[in-house]
Amino acid sequence: MPKGRNNLNNTMITSIKDDSYLEFTNDHKIVKSKEFHDWILSLRPKDVRDKGISERELKRQKAKIRKGKLLNAKVKIVKVILQLYREIKLDKNN
Repeated sequence: MPKGRNNLNNTMITSIKDDSYLEFTNDHKIVKSKEFHDWILSLRPKDVRDKGISERELKRQKAKIRKGKLLNAKVKIVKVILQLYREIKLDKNN
């Protein structure tokens, strides 16, 4: 392997911030959790309307959960729901 390429790989690996990687893995753990799925299934359209989530999109996400499909933590709608979930969890803890 050329020497320059190996250095590039090492630079790329060390440039990843540990915090952002941990947040990424935590997001995936949360999105896969039964607690998160149950929470989404309990949501009503009026609970998420102010976050820009339509009733149709909420139904789609619920249908995915009921069918046993994985939610993608990189999709915008899931990110928004995840943020709302975190906000509610923080409010309960305080």
